[in-house]
Amino acid sequence: MHAMFNNYHGANYGYSETVCDQICGQVYAYKQCGCVNPNLWSTRSVILPGTDKIILLPLCNASNICYTEAVDTFLASSILRNKYCSDCSQQCLITNFIIQTSSLATPIEWQMHEIKGCVDNSTISLPNNSTTTWREHIKKNYLAVNVVRETNIVENNTQTAIFGVVNIFSNIGDQTDLWI
Repeated sequence: MHAMFNNYHGANYGYSETVCDQICGQVYAYKQCGCVNPNLWSTRSVILPGTDKIILLPLCNASNICYTEAVDTFLASSILRNKYCSDCSQQCLITNFIIQTSSLATPIEWQMHEIKGCVDNSTISLPNNSTTTWREHIKKNYLAVNVVRETNIVENNTQTAIFGVVNIFSNIGDQTDLWI
């Protein structure tokens, strides 16, 4: 996971069992197909087992079903999961967020030039007439996601034992009128 998070400079991310499992599946798919799930593009920076070098795995074409078959095989086999996910321990802390979605035609006008700059400076292939139709191209092919924090209240749930062995015997004895 550290290899993946190196792409997000300055961010401090906690451990995620889910992300660790996704990375394991990506590594297995890469070993089987030579490419990885294009929907999990953020989990393609990995360190392959037996190496110490970070590599960026190539994305499969969305029409290529090899990666889905490989991940299905991987998820169905506890032996493969133990082999590839031996470092994925259980999380100590789980953070859940309540999601409320709303829709808005995005990206909005003031974001267009910023997105155009990112697209122009990337390796993404553009249509031949993109210099004249770039606004339509961005509106049809790009999505702006805004994440807004609703509250800063943190709720901690802990579990503690209410009854011990002595309490249980005492309560049973009390209910049955047993006196020792």
